[in-house]
Amino acid sequence: MVYIEGLTVEQLISLSAVSFFAGVLNAISGGGGMILIPSMMVCGVPPINAITVNKFQNALGSLAAIRHYFQHGLFEKKGRNRTTLLLVSFFSLMGAISLDFASSKALLSTVIPYVLIFVSLYSVMPQKWFEKYTKRTVSTFKKNAVWSFMGAYGGAVSIGTGPLMIAAHRILNVSSVRSAIAETKPMMLVINITSLLLLALLGHLWWKLGLVLAFGNMLGAWFGARITTGRYLVIAKWVVFILPLVIAVRMLLEG
Repeated sequence: MVYIEGLTVEQLISLSAVSFFAGVLNAISGGGGMILIPSMMVCGVPPINAITVNKFQNALGSLAAIRHYFQHGLFEKKGRNRTTLLLVSFFSLMGAISLDFASSKALLSTVIPYVLIFVSLYSVMPQKWFEKYTKRTVSTFKKNAVWSFMGAYGGAVSIGTGPLMIAAHRILNVSSVRSAIAETKPMMLVINITSLLLLALLGHLWWKLGLVLAFGNMLGAWFGARITTGRYLVIAKWVVFILPLVIAVRMLLEG
């Protein structure tokens, strides 16, 4: 029996469970869309609709995680740069426009797997070792260029944006895993909301499915945020290491 957007109740239950785990991953390391988007596609949801629904439920889940991080004082005032947020917003909009007109399959199958392998290896580098060999100042221009690229990528491809942004934050700011996870959440939220608004206006958002999955994602984000800020932070570090490797291997095998 069909219930929502042509999906059966069994498929909705399965996708809700996947959404919960995606929320946990997004709160810890990002990359939850890598398990949710393919799951929706397996259930018959078109790719662009799956990406848009993922942005919708991920945005709501990010709000739950941000609230928890803010209450625990994990945001640094100097990390919230309005110019950076505006750039991320603008380029995520450009990415969403490109998603509506063209396929990013070639980009995903060639460049991204190797970038994700770098992300995973970098995530386990000891912070003291990193500080020893990177005592240099990165210009504001270079930082904004990196975040602009992240905005465009997140607005279009979306998959794997979280781990990439965490790695970029650590490289640009010599920050810890805990700080990078928390500080990139507002940018991820801006990327998802900006690109989501355009894709929704173009009719790609399946509202009913998005609301169902958002509930599971918010629960997962609530749980994942408590893992990140608790004594089990080491779990977050290993997720940031393992998840990109799994994504990269999958892409290379499918390519």
